[in-house]
Amino acid sequence: MSSLAPTPSASAAVPRPLGACRRRGLAASGRPGCEVPGSSGEKERHLVGTRRRGSRCRSARESRDDGNEASTAGEANARRIAIVGAGFAGVATAYHVFRQVADAHAEATADGNDRMVAPVRVTLIDEKRVAGGASGVAAGLLHPYTPRGKIIWRGTEGVAATLELVEAAENAERAMEATAMEATAERDEVNGEEKKKTRPTVSPRETRGRAIARRAGVCRPARSLKQARDLAKHAPASFEAGGRGVTVSAEELRRLIPGMDVPPEVLEATKKRPSRRSLEVDDDDDDDDASLLARPLTRADRKAASAKRRREKNAPVTSALHIPEGLVLDTTRYLASLWDAARLLASSGETPEGCSATMEIRTVASIAGDPALNEPGAYDAVVIACGAAAGSVQELQGDVLPTQLQGGHVVELVPVGDGKENGWPDDAPGVLGSPYIAPLGPERLLVGTTKEYGASVADARRAGEVPLGNIEDDEKEHAPRAPTPKPTDRVTYSRLEIASRASAAARELVASASAAYPPLALENGAWRVDVVRYGVRANPPRSNLGSLPLVGRISAASDDAVDADTHKKKNWWYVGGLGARGLVYHGMLGAIVAAAALSGDDARVPPELRFDPGARRTVDE
Repeated sequence: MSSLAPTPSASAAVPRPLGACRRRGLAASGRPGCEVPGSSGEKERHLVGTRRRGSRCRSARESRDDGNEASTAGEANARRIAIVGAGFAGVATAYHVFRQVADAHAEATADGNDRMVAPVRVTLIDEKRVAGGASGVAAGLLHPYTPRGKIIWRGTEGVAATLELVEAAENAERAMEATAMEATAERDEVNGEEKKKTRPTVSPRETRGRAIARRAGVCRPARSLKQARDLAKHAPASFEAGGRGVTVSAEELRRLIPGMDVPPEVLEATKKRPSRRSLEVDDDDDDDDASLLARPLTRADRKAASAKRRREKNAPVTSALHIPEGLVLDTTRYLASLWDAARLLASSGETPEGCSATMEIRTVASIAGDPALNEPGAYDAVVIACGAAAGSVQELQGDVLPTQLQGGHVVELVPVGDGKENGWPDDAPGVLGSPYIAPLGPERLLVGTTKEYGASVADARRAGEVPLGNIEDDEKEHAPRAPTPKPTDRVTYSRLEIASRASAAARELVASASAAYPPLALENGAWRVDVVRYGVRANPPRSNLGSLPLVGRISAASDDAVDADTHKKKNWWYVGGLGARGLVYHGMLGAIVAAAALSGDDARVPPELRFDPGARRTVDE
């Protein structure tokens, strides 16, 4: 199987650090933008790449996308890639496939290379829609920090890669809206007079916020004295590493978010000036005293423990970590627009003639058993990127994947009455923590998430909005909550139990969120629950680098993954285990998986992420 020619450079698969990143996306080429069909007078241009003459943008929110027409020659030479899963990883991979093809095409054109870059046709497959699973339930709080204030593995690099995709999505949304407006204006001529009116491209439920991205920063308030010390301790080093988070006092926190609660112990500690000894706290303070319990304590042990307590008492504290460059994304709107960006790029002059991006709404129970995927010459590569539902694919069932499935509910709160009076302040940041508060706009807050262990693949496939009764009435009647299962349990709930658990989860989330931000309390009558959603995430195993996602070729997991004639591994890939960090890592992962699928080369996957689905099964057998 031939790879993309010319082959994309290795640098295309791995984004550069935040400070060195070149702004890319659809606006990166510096070439003239697309001419909007139907415009009159001076040509209106948008930074979405140069589209071919005669092409027309269609909405990606349709259940089936017709895609873009390809020439006969393009169809004959095109490479075909199927991506199963339209969440963070799947949509990012689709976009990066065309981005890397466009880069290779530009390089070949600039060098006068006689070799033509083969077009690529991507089919995105999902049983619901774009962002129909856990990715559409995610908070959308973009930042590179751990709860203790450290930077996660390649966190700033991941954020930079995501920001490039956000820019591409925003450009695509503007282009799609402008195209829809101009096309509508063409059709609405009455008595020779043109009447312009806008036509929405997404439903009101999907456009939950004012925009794809809310740029007011994010903030992590310290909810305990230990966290206040951790944030103060790690903030300087994290800032130098590119995190750009700064510590703030209780007064500054309340100015950022009026009405925010500060725990009494944190408030009292911040009033005390730390002694000089606070500067002598070393990295060994992170170690616990578990090792001391395994043997009798010596005098040296007691002395060391006493010294540690003194250092902790005098250590600096902070009320919160403020990350001004943090974002809050409307994830459903963002992913739908990113898919539009991929479609626009496929139909633009930046990519070779014959590229296309289409979507199919259906299930894939098996790669080898799917007739469409295995039709001769149908697809050169298949990528499984369906998150916690990956276990529904036959080749990945059983003990193939080491991920742990964790369910969770989130609630969307809206102000009662006048949103201007009760709404979230326009310039207030989002709130990190358990629970988090993600303002999609002044009049809609996303609050989450509960931690519900024992989730199954079937639970993952029912992700989305959950119907429930009146929260206030349930509270008055003291409706009992079903017991929370243990992490190792696998449970199945009836429809009534699902609604009952959703109501209980909503009450729990509102109660815990109002403890941190009292105005949210339902009894205050300022906010009410509008929507409850449920999702399941696939948590990866922890390593010495933290919880990292998994990328690998599906080989040992199935005999069908090896070509019977050539005995070579088929170009089948798995990407998953994004856990709670899908928003940070999906941009970087999309570039890596796209390069691997286009080249068929395992070396495109960094060793820290490389995973062979089914390797454990092979060892056990």
